[in-house]
Formats: sequence, structure tokens, C-alpha cells
Amino acid sequence: MDLVLNQNQAHVPFFVSKTDNKDVHIDFDGGNLSNDAGGLILREIDQEIGLVEDIAANLTDSRDPAKIDHTLEAPLIQRISQIACGYEDADDSDTLRHDPIIKMPAGRAPETGLPLAGLPTFSRFENSVDKEADDKPERMLIDRFINSHAELPDVIVADADQTDDTVHGT
Repeated sequence: MDLVLNQNQAHVPFFVSKTDNKDVHIDFDGGNLSNDAGGLILREIDQEIGLVEDIAANLTDSRDPAKIDHTLEAPLIQRISQIACGYEDADDSDTLRHDPIIKMPAGRAPETGLPLAGLPTFSRFENSVDKEADDKPERMLIDRFINSHAELPDVIVADADQTDDTVHGT
């Protein structure tokens, strides 16, 4: 049997044989795959505590409403998910904006939902945040941590420098 794959034809798995009275088909189209399901767990936690919503509420949105494709919350949860999944560079968003699992925490359907923000959107977004607003999420995290304890701990150690690039300090 000769197999000819024509790129102009619709993708159809082809029959190979039977095993245990079941047809076996081969399909080389892995579909839209992702290894970043941890972002879904992170989003579930955030839906319980509302941190991303609180951060977004403390940001000023000076964008022209007629030109907005993304709420403030969508790029925040996208960026947080990407960092949590090991993609610390914003330029990874150009590829990850189509990733089905990265899309879901931001409220987009994995296959049919619109793509998420790309690098140009992140550049504009990150450069639009002033210093005061930039410090608020850190303060919110500290306040939430402290308020989660019935009694304040004697010592709190916070290692906030997640970079592994020695150029950025020690």
C-alpha cells in the first residue's frame, strides 16, 4: 500500500490494521498540545482569593476603549501563568498567546477563543504602569499573607528575586 499525503486535503487518520477486533488508525496530527496545566491550578487558587482582580482594580487604564482587545485582568493572569510555568520573558507571549492551557486561565476557550496578548501589548502594558501602582501588588501580597495568620509570625522571609541571571544582582 502506498501512502500519499497531500497538504491540500483535509487531515484524515488512516487505517492500519485491527487489534483485538478494533480498528487501529494512525494520526500524525498531535493537535494543539500543552505541558503547562499548572496554570489552571493557579487560576483556580486566584479565583478563590481574587488577587488578580484586586491588582487590576488598583491599576489606571488610560487606553482608548475603542482599541482595547484585552481587559486588564487577562494580560495579568496570562503573564502570571507564563511566569509560573517557567516562561519569564514577555517575548514568550508571542507563541504562548495561542497555547490552549495558557488561554484558559485568562478566560479564553482553548481552541476557539481569541489569542491572548503578544509582546507589543505587554510592552505597552508594562510601560504604562507608574511606580506607585507597580508597588501595590507586592504590598497586597504581604498584607494577604499577614492577614492569613491568626497570630503574626516572629519572622517572615521573602525571597522575591526569582531571576537566575547573575547580571541582575545577587
